[in-house]
Order: sequence, then C-alpha cells, then structure tokens
Amino acid sequence: MAPVDGTLTERGRLENVNGDLYLTQIKGLRYTLKSLLAGWDAAPYAGGAFLTVYLAPYNYHRIHAPADCRVLRARHVAGALWPVNRWSVRSISELFVRNDRILVEMDAGIAGRMTIALVGATNVGRTTLAFSDLRGNVRGRAAGYDPAGIRDFTPAADLPEIKLAKGDDLACFEMGSTIVLVLDAAGAALLRPELLAGPEGASAPLPVLFGSDWAVTPASRGHEALGSRGGRPNPAGAGAA
Repeated sequence: MAPVDGTLTERGRLENVNGDLYLTQIKGLRYTLKSLLAGWDAAPYAGGAFLTVYLAPYNYHRIHAPADCRVLRARHVAGALWPVNRWSVRSISELFVRNDRILVEMDAGIAGRMTIALVGATNVGRTTLAFSDLRGNVRGRAAGYDPAGIRDFTPAADLPEIKLAKGDDLACFEMGSTIVLVLDAAGAALLRPELLAGPEGASAPLPVLFGSDWAVTPASRGHEALGSRGGRPNPAGAGAA
C-alpha cells in the first residue's frame, strides 16, 4: 500500500546496465541503487522496481509500513540538504544520493525484500524512526558514525524481532521531503501495472494517499490504485504492499 500522502513523481523497473541497477531521477537523469544504498548490497533487488514519492510541506508527514514486514536493518547516511522540489530534481544530478537520508530494509514475506529511503531536504529539521533512535540531519562526525558519515542500526539478536503491520508508524519527516521505495522482483510482481506505466507514460506525476492499494491481490481487486482509500488510522487488512 502507499506508505505516505504525496505525489508519485517517478517509478519504473530497475534498469540493469552491466550489473549496476539504475533508478530514474527524472527523464535524462539516473542514479545507481548501489550509490543510494551507500554500501548495502543492491544485488537482491535485480528484477525489481522503484517508486519515488514527493511530500510537499502541506502533506501529512508520517511514513508508514507499506506491508506486513520485519525490520532487517536501518542506516543513516549524512549528506547535503538540497531542496527536493521540481527544479532541483531536474537540475542536480544524483540528488537523492547527495542528500542526507535514512534507509530502512525490511522483509515483507510474499512481498519480498524492500528498502525505503527517507531523503532529507532544505528546511526538513530531521527525520525520525518509530523503532530506533537513529535520526537524520545529524553531522557524520557525531558519536557512532564511521569516517564516511554512516551510522547503522541492526535489531539486537537477544531482543524480539521488530515486526510492523501494514500501516504501522515507520518514520516521520518534520517537514515535507521525498521517499524512494525499492522493491525486489517478488514485490515488483505484485504491483498494480498502472503504477509502473500509464496512458501518459510512466513519469506522469500521480497523487497518492496513504493507505491506497498498490498491490494486485484478491483483497485489493476492485479498488482504485491511487488516492481512493487513503486516510488514518491504519487501514484494515494484511499482506502485500
């Protein structure tokens, strides 16, 4: 399901070029999944897809679990805080790689492995997680960061697993910004076809509402894919995104 309110600005299949997986920032500008993940292995996402959603300052700022899942790990990558508006996306190459971001990787069962990148921006005070004290917009020289400005969080082996139901709180921006949701091949196979391509082309912006169906499952057939079932509190139902 859609984990946020916002505008779906880019989406599509991950493009494999000589072993590197590429995402589209905007037509004519691409970046690698490897660089977005800042050292995490990108190989499990071969054959997958991505969806980029812009959250305007007036949008609801919480990010929710897109599916029933188990949190595998999280990472803060200290970086710049360029704006993520349309001009910046068109003009600044590798914008989402340059900017400060938090990555959360999850195992979603039949929906596969997924990573959500919470990208910081100008005037976004910080990004916080619901399950960890890891937060964005913290200088990489602070305690716990390696020389590259990275701090990791991994659930403790001696504690219960961090499990989230679809729609549970995952994170929060203190102002609008951008998320990039990356799915592996299993998750991509469940996506509604119109999310990857439509009559106006795959890059035509589309409004999305938290809770709207993004997956083709028996429970979701007959619902609109975008903007029809948004709202809070958490939507009913379990399973795929």
